[in-house]
Amino acid sequence: MTKAATSLALAPVEATRFLPRRTRSGHTRPEVWGAKTTDGTWAFDREDEPGTPWTVTHLPTMTVVDCYVSTLTDCRAYVASGQAEADLELLQAHGLGEHGKQRNPACGRC
Repeated sequence: MTKAATSLALAPVEATRFLPRRTRSGHTRPEVWGAKTTDGTWAFDREDEPGTPWTVTHLPTMTVVDCYVSTLTDCRAYVASGQAEADLELLQAHGLGEHGKQRNPACGRC
């Protein structure tokens, strides 16, 4: 589980959004919460069910970099700290086979 330090500056985001869902009684409630950084590089999404994690997605490559971030604030701190970019580079190196035959303990896919 990723837990970024929230004392850092947070990545700026556009207004959060949700996609409504109608229940059998006709009421609507939020189903998916989401936000996107103002530069359009990162997206944060979460299903509105207890215990579901936020996902952090790199939009240019549509790569899900982390899916265990606990709050939107943590997502923003994760991106602002540069850790999301570092994790993306590890995932891309894994996809290209740059780890060779050695397991990289920092890689989320090894």
